[in-house]
Amino acid sequence: MFEVEKKFKIPANFTRVLLEQRWTYLKEIHLKDTYFDTESYGLTRNNYWFRKRGTKWQLKCPTQHERETDSVRIDRYQEIEEEKAIFDRLALVLKAESGTVVGETTSNVEIFGLKPIAQFESFRSKYKLGTFTIDLDKTNFGYELGEIEVMCKEKSEMVVATAQIFDMASK
Repeated sequence: MFEVEKKFKIPANFTRVLLEQRWTYLKEIHLKDTYFDTESYGLTRNNYWFRKRGTKWQLKCPTQHERETDSVRIDRYQEIEEEKAIFDRLALVLKAESGTVVGETTSNVEIFGLKPIAQFESFRSKYKLGTFTIDLDKTNFGYELGEIEVMCKEKSEMVVATAQIFDMASK
């Protein structure tokens, strides 16, 4: 899957505004995230985000479009959730020797020299309107962040999704 998202500061009374504009409240989720990187931050410096969310491993990889600059920041990622695919991609990004990936997740994390760099909990409220989702996150350390996103099955759909997000965000 591919994700196109725009992050924003959550305005006062935003939940009320969403409901007035007919966004549907979906649910609240409690997230426990641990982000990993190398000692030299080889992943995050290149906009790769490797995390363990609860019990699942996830890797967010920048797309070619992501390397371009927008006047208003729109993030575009490929999301990988299958463990073998995650560690195959990490091997490429971290320029590990071929054949480095082994079957066990914990071993792969150690082999690549990955260590936890951040750990926190978030409470996420999810809203939906058509193909758009808005996530409102409140962390256990007081930070609040919103994001509007569109998920795409194909990379080719990301250009249209970007335009849609620009349009929706301007309303």
